[in-house]
Amino acid sequence: MRERPSGRSRCARRCAVAAGIVLAVAAIAVASPLSNGGESGLWTFSEDPVGEPPRGWEVLSGRWAVQLEEDGRNRVLVQTGPPLPGFELPAILAPTPPARDLRAAVKVKPAGTSAFETMGLILRWRDPGTMTIVRVEGTPGRIWLDRVQDGQRSLRAGYIAPLHQAGWNILRVTAQGDWLNLFLNGRFLGGVREDDPVPGRVGLMAGPGARVFLDDLEVEAPST
Repeated sequence: MRERPSGRSRCARRCAVAAGIVLAVAAIAVASPLSNGGESGLWTFSEDPVGEPPRGWEVLSGRWAVQLEEDGRNRVLVQTGPPLPGFELPAILAPTPPARDLRAAVKVKPAGTSAFETMGLILRWRDPGTMTIVRVEGTPGRIWLDRVQDGQRSLRAGYIAPLHQAGWNILRVTAQGDWLNLFLNGRFLGGVREDDPVPGRVGLMAGPGARVFLDDLEVEAPST
């Protein structure tokens, strides 16, 4: 005669199954974009093939591929192409819809020996001649905000802040109306007013010929 499971054991079994479902859903959420009302997404590159651009992303310029970090486990996005002609910066767009108001953050880390490797975010990308660029470079860290309009790039603001040369740094930008607020490693750098802001896509950039690691791009655009 088989013993009937007690109420406590049945509850424990149901709870374990429920916990497994929650963990599975959480793992899927971390690996792929989400959508609920507004648009939000987190890209960790953990499920993307090594040696190829991340799935769904659009390469604008440069040579982009997912690679393993030094520990051989974590997958990151790397730009390894040679310098581009003129002042063109290697860039890649995430699979996000156009948005004017948003919050975006990315982890960045120099992967080479140059002290002037450049890395950062692209916001409000409308076409090759219209976008906002927030880039980090140098030692100590210099943070620049450039506006590209009608194909002409102009410097709008610059800041100096400590930069972790051997570790990850978190660059974060909030865009609301015609104001942009910049943060590095949790430190508020300043606010910049942007004339005639337009909705656009979000992407990542790297300096000419630079080899940098980028990871965990997070984008939140509130519902309108």
